[in-house]
Amino acid sequence: MSTTPVRSAVRGGVRGVVTRTMSKTFYRNSLLILATQAVTSVVGYLFWALTARDSGPAVTGLSGSLVSAVHATALVASTGVVVGSIPLLAQAADVRTRRANAVAACVAVALLSLAGGVVLVTVVPRLVGSLEPAAESGLALALVVLVVSTGVGQFIDVFALAVHRTPVMLWRGGLAGVARLPVFLLPGAATLELLIWAHALATVAADVVALLVLRPRGALEHLRRAIPSVWGRRRFYTGHHVTSLGAAGAVYLLPVVVLSRLGPEAAGYFYPTWLLGALFFTVSPAVANAYMARSGADGSALHSSVRSAVVLVLVLLAVPLLVVAVAPGAVLSLLGPGYAERGRVLLWVLALSAVPDAVTNIAVAALRVRGRLRTAAVLNTGMSVLALVAAVPLLAWLGIAGGGVAWLLAQTAGALAVPFLLRRPRVPAEG
Repeated sequence: MSTTPVRSAVRGGVRGVVTRTMSKTFYRNSLLILATQAVTSVVGYLFWALTARDSGPAVTGLSGSLVSAVHATALVASTGVVVGSIPLLAQAADVRTRRANAVAACVAVALLSLAGGVVLVTVVPRLVGSLEPAAESGLALALVVLVVSTGVGQFIDVFALAVHRTPVMLWRGGLAGVARLPVFLLPGAATLELLIWAHALATVAADVVALLVLRPRGALEHLRRAIPSVWGRRRFYTGHHVTSLGAAGAVYLLPVVVLSRLGPEAAGYFYPTWLLGALFFTVSPAVANAYMARSGADGSALHSSVRSAVVLVLVLLAVPLLVVAVAPGAVLSLLGPGYAERGRVLLWVLALSAVPDAVTNIAVAALRVRGRLRTAAVLNTGMSVLALVAAVPLLAWLGIAGGGVAWLLAQTAGALAVPFLLRRPRVPAEG
């Protein structure tokens, strides 16, 4: 009996499932956001693997901590405008309104990021001794450029999501990652300044290409009203800002805490492993952002959307969790000698924390959509503060694995609080 009809039926069935799944905006956006984050993480992992092999743990730890500080700065400076723009752009009544809102938000993000970058290279090095190199002139300029381009790039991704052009996110993230790699072909590529400039110029190039693809026609006519428009929504953006700041604060500050408590060498082992573990944390935020974009455009069927989000997160997490549980050393050994031994426990702990992290991310997205920004901010901020405070003694007791344990404890505490927070009835916007 020929198996050709069976194979054709199977292929047709698979194509049908993929077609039906991708035709649903929620699932399509979720998968494309996840693909963007996965590509960015994988290429970033390759970049830091090459850095670790070329320059050793000390330079890797310092440069990784500076990049984390850049992302933390972009987060502190402009994340409220970035994330708050998701429902705002999705709810726009017409193209002109959406374009005006987008221009206003993008200008605000660029200016806030510029201010944050200046603070990073002038004030922070005086307060954090381990980040003193950030004040050096050549490196300082690269860091400011990187902060601004990072903030603007994050807004470009949000705009692409809101106008259902999510593939632009994938192209931008992939280009920003791949464009950094040629730095290793240069003589003396392992220097700290060259590594940071590679990040900065690659991100700028990716932002420019993404803007050209999106073709923001008529943007100039809205520039004059950009700042007044954002100022008029300051309470709205502030609520989203505090919520997002609480969500990602520990993510970017933990590597800096490790550097300060354990030194550059330990940070060099921690940071690439932390990035690898962060692959697990890309799943639930991707689904949560798609949920916000869908619910922003249509406030109905929120409960069914939450159920769909939870199921999708669990399905997408299953395979990577299994891989790490079975062979963590195989991946870590690519970083060089010593990484598999010193990072194995940390990676296991980070994989385990992906489950409560998914619970809290979906819960926060639901709270955002329902206008309960204060509750969402308290949940996220509480988890970040708990993670950073717990990391201080745990790093002393457990080494770099202590950072992962602190993160796991904070996420678990947040997940346990979710049923009580979601049980409250809907109230008017708190932010």
